[in-house]
Amino acid sequence: MQRDRSSEPFGTRMPAPETSFFAAAATVAAMPEVEERAEGWRQLSTLLVGMPDEFRAAAYRSHPELQNARPYPDTDLSAG
Repeated sequence: MQRDRSSEPFGTRMPAPETSFFAAAATVAAMPEVEERAEGWRQLSTLLVGMPDEFRAAAYRSHPELQNARPYPDTDLSAG
């Protein structure tokens, strides 16, 4: 039987952002194709832009591949 969680505060219903991020990183690390993995690291690297230094440092320690991934540029805010 599943419990009705609709009355619980939103924050208690959602996983912590770091849990989701590190779960996504583990999924990328397990990808069999080199190109898919590289794209996954680039996407995760883009998510790290603007994150607190402590969060980025933990991500880099956990998955050193992220340090070499180039984030996508923010073209919506770039003059050009």
